[in-house]
Amino acid sequence: LTVWKDNILMSYVTTILLGVACGVLFYVRRFNHKQRERSGYKAIQVLLAVIAVLYIGMGAMGLVAYFG
Repeated sequence: LTVWKDNILMSYVTTILLGVACGVLFYVRRFNHKQRERSGYKAIQVLLAVIAVLYIGMGAMGLVAYFG
């Protein structure tokens, strides 16, 4: 974010990209990996899913406010 520090549009886009990256990590851990029964493993999956939804939502709301 330091390259486009004053660019609000790119700030929202990078927030969405961070959420997408967390979503991809959640997908890989959930569906393309051996299932593990440890509680820490499931906690990380839940955390990745929550962060993905949160960051994508924040970025989308920012873009809507920017263009709206």
